[in-house]
Amino acid sequence: MRRSKFPGLIVLLCLAALASSCTTRTTRNFVQDDETIRLLLRGKARSGEPVDRGYAHPLTISSTRIANSLSRIDVRLQDGKNERKPAIPTELLYDLSDALSSAFAKADSSQEIVGWVTEARAKAGIFHEKRLTSFIAYAKGEMLHIHFYRVDCKLPEHAADEDPFEP
Repeated sequence: MRRSKFPGLIVLLCLAALASSCTTRTTRNFVQDDETIRLLLRGKARSGEPVDRGYAHPLTISSTRIANSLSRIDVRLQDGKNERKPAIPTELLYDLSDALSSAFAKADSSQEIVGWVTEARAKAGIFHEKRLTSFIAYAKGEMLHIHFYRVDCKLPEHAADEDPFEP
């Protein structure tokens, strides 16, 4: 007697569909996406529902206050010179602050703000190189948290074709 594999396949597919519906998925919603500043709201969803992470969002914060806070953050680069420099390029500070203020107002308690700031610099007066600063920002309680992952890193030529938010 020959048994059909069809009922077993249906059961297997149903189990796979059920298991995949319970997994946690990353959600991404772009707030700003242009040549120099990219901001997105990133969260987790389980079974289609957002996973609350306890952030104090939505948050109303002025862009001037954000600019003042960001302007005070400086880093020491390990380039041999060991000099301090601003984490965010000064010429992009106010545009980024406006975008962050808008992003905090749109975020909910399950979403963090992921940022990517690129700056084109002239090198030898002819060539341009792109520099990257990336960070994650969120508010918890009374505190505003900003975690920098890359500061003033040189981007390779092909980097524009890749997703900047993947490791």
